[in-house]
Amino acid sequence: MQSWSDADWLDLSLALVEAPTAGHDNAIHRFLGKLGDRFQACRCSLHLLDHAGAVLRRSHAWQVEDHTLAPGWQRLTLARFPWLVAQLRGQRQVTIDQPEALGQEAAAEKSLLQKHQTRSLVMVPVSADGADLGYLSCEGVRQALPSVSEVASGLAPAARMLASAVQGWLDANERRRLDQSLSTFASQFPGVVYQFQLFPDGFARCPFISDTVEQLFEVPAAQAREDVRPLLARIHPEDLGRFFEAIETSRANLTPWFLQFRGRRPSGEVFWVEARSVPEPQPDGSMLWHGYFHDITAQVEAQRRLRQQAEQTEAILANVADAILTIDHKGRIRTFNPAAERIFGLQAGDVIEHPVAELLTYPHRRSLYRLLRKQGGLVDGREVEGVRADGSVFPAEVKLSVIDAQGDLRYVAAVRDLSQSKRAEAEIEQLAFFDPLTGLPNRRLLVDRLVQAQASSERNTQHAALVFIDLDDFKTINDSAGHAVGDELLRQVGQRLSATVKDLDTVARLGGDEFVLILKGFAGDPTRAATQVEKVCERVRRQLNRPYRLSGGEYTGSPSLGVTLFFGRRRQPDELLRHADLAMYRAKENGKNRIAFYDAEMQRIVTERLQLESDLHLGLKHGQFQLHYQLQVDCRQQPAGVEALVRWHSPERGWVSPGAFIPLAEENGFIVPLGHWVLDQACHQLAQWQAAPAPFSQLVMAVNVSARQFHQPAFVASVEAALARSGAPPRLLKLELTESVFAQDLELIRDRLQRLKALGIRVSLDDFGTGYSSLGYLKRLPLDELKIDQGFVRCLHRSAGDAAIARMIIALAAEMELTVVAEGVERDDQFQALVAMGCDRFQGFLFARPLALAEVESLLQGVNASPGTIGKRPGHLVSGFPGPNEGG
Repeated sequence: MQSWSDADWLDLSLALVEAPTAGHDNAIHRFLGKLGDRFQACRCSLHLLDHAGAVLRRSHAWQVEDHTLAPGWQRLTLARFPWLVAQLRGQRQVTIDQPEALGQEAAAEKSLLQKHQTRSLVMVPVSADGADLGYLSCEGVRQALPSVSEVASGLAPAARMLASAVQGWLDANERRRLDQSLSTFASQFPGVVYQFQLFPDGFARCPFISDTVEQLFEVPAAQAREDVRPLLARIHPEDLGRFFEAIETSRANLTPWFLQFRGRRPSGEVFWVEARSVPEPQPDGSMLWHGYFHDITAQVEAQRRLRQQAEQTEAILANVADAILTIDHKGRIRTFNPAAERIFGLQAGDVIEHPVAELLTYPHRRSLYRLLRKQGGLVDGREVEGVRADGSVFPAEVKLSVIDAQGDLRYVAAVRDLSQSKRAEAEIEQLAFFDPLTGLPNRRLLVDRLVQAQASSERNTQHAALVFIDLDDFKTINDSAGHAVGDELLRQVGQRLSATVKDLDTVARLGGDEFVLILKGFAGDPTRAATQVEKVCERVRRQLNRPYRLSGGEYTGSPSLGVTLFFGRRRQPDELLRHADLAMYRAKENGKNRIAFYDAEMQRIVTERLQLESDLHLGLKHGQFQLHYQLQVDCRQQPAGVEALVRWHSPERGWVSPGAFIPLAEENGFIVPLGHWVLDQACHQLAQWQAAPAPFSQLVMAVNVSARQFHQPAFVASVEAALARSGAPPRLLKLELTESVFAQDLELIRDRLQRLKALGIRVSLDDFGTGYSSLGYLKRLPLDELKIDQGFVRCLHRSAGDAAIARMIIALAAEMELTVVAEGVERDDQFQALVAMGCDRFQGFLFARPLALAEVESLLQGVNASPGTIGKRPGHLVSGFPGPNEGG
């Protein structure tokens, strides 16, 4: 193969010269073809890296006519080819002329080459701005390249020549993607999305404008993109000056642009447009605005009709006998008509020359003087509070206008007494929206509140519930004791319901003995939400079962409750009411005085969850809980401690996963007594191990503490009492806290931790990096240890990001003189990597699963009898609980 001449390089570079006009794809293909001819290769390919640098994808390829593209090279996951990656990143090239001679370290690469009959391969990076975009390769298929070394020496400069074209191809693809995204967004937008560009010479165009512009302005979008003048011609001539003035102000001050203006179609039809945009200076001196506009014709017309109605109303009200006062420029009363005397209860002679502010309450005096300082025009409809001669306060409306009589500035105030209309409004609202017997919202207001609750549920991503309540056997007492007694019972039921639910909830009466509750603010998970709702309904049911005092006698009744959950606006209010009503009838059919859900499956889940909650309390009472222990080892895999993990074996349920009962215990508060039991048992076991030989006497006992348990006022005292009862040494007790503990008062937490430290107890921060991570509390709180969350450890070998986080946590802990424990270690390569990073302690299935007491003691006695690493001893994966590598 001859060496490269200047003509060869010129010929090769010409293949890329026309890339911007002819298209980068065509240019790259021509370039690869020339390389193939020059190197007598069977195939030349361009492979591009994805954004994460984990996958190599063949984007362009050329091959001789009697060859086909090898599918195995279409997409390479680089983690499977470590030797190839090392060569490309270290040697900056790969040259293979005898695949069969590759060693074991390149087994995967050798298999791929042989599978596709590749006899020789040269591969070099394609880089731009110091970063590898991908790799350029030449292959000899079924027949080797004439000279691998010469191909390698020529391919490297060729890759440098190709880099700009590849970058251009990537940029063009990115631009197409962004344009497509903008077009997709614009197609979903109700108005017209646009970019408006104004050049220094006055020429303007719309680089982008959505196709909906043609519907509004009857100007094709393609035409507006080239020249904006046809679009500007659609602006009403009377508004064109304001339009350009707003544009110029925005350009000069770099401020957002907003304008409402009229447009005119070719037919002469006038319409109103509202436009908004934000300016962005461009490198070429032009200004680019990003914005949108939409048709507001209907809105403007509605406002015009409202103004007409207001003017008609004002004409009518002008003839009503209101209080009329004239006031001079100093705010003194000059005239006071008879209607004013009647309204204020004062004679004109008593107020003339007095400040008009004396007729108003103090907060409204300053407001009146501000109105008097506004010169020109009419001040209409300001509500104030007037004061009568007897000192009583009444609502009033003030209309104020100014009169300038030859320099003598006077104000005319029309004051209307709103007392009667306010009372009428209150009465109308009460009749329209509230039940006259109980004062509760009626059906009309209930539906409005239900719509609001649906919107709130959607906005806050929380469930809400509609509860239909019917009083059992109400007709009996109503018929036997009389309607007066029945009405009193209904009033007391309404009062009890209002006192039982939250202020933000709604209690309504539909009529008869039917009441409805709207309950809000429940969990996003439907199962948890149903359980929470059931508890509220049970509280309501108990309240309505209490005896009532009616007309000197006592009456005991019961309710039937039907419940339906809702989330957002998926169902109409009438449909929700119908579902709750049907659920209520199911409660009556089941024997009355019951709670039933509309969804039978939800009813089953709630019942099972409540049974699980009851079984939890019985389990603690009858000793069904056990502690299992998971070993923690040092870098030599020698025992360093154990973590106490609670396990539950129910006679009816068998082994219950901690993932099933721990979240429920956290939610209902059972975690507090359960946590105290775990702490007592762990301290007792720690004391017993003190009397045993090493390694038992040296083990540190780690105990998980929930946020709710930690924030109990007597928590520190309970820990001290557990140590005192058991005789366990505090120095070997370690409390593990999660980051959720620190979401409250940090100073209170710091004080509590210092008290624990004063007892000699160690404090560990569990699952570090997954929650409320803050260097601030790491600096301020007296911690001893950080635990790297198993999520980072699990992906350590395949995620550079997780490895970097683990390395950062270990370095941070070393700087702050904290011990580091890595949990979830399942593979030896994870362990070795963590050791290399400087990690102190390790926990996970590689060493031992959580074990029952007898099993962990047997394992540790074996270590004592025959010293060696835990991970190399047979039987170390025996588990007393068939579950995942989890705490509890």
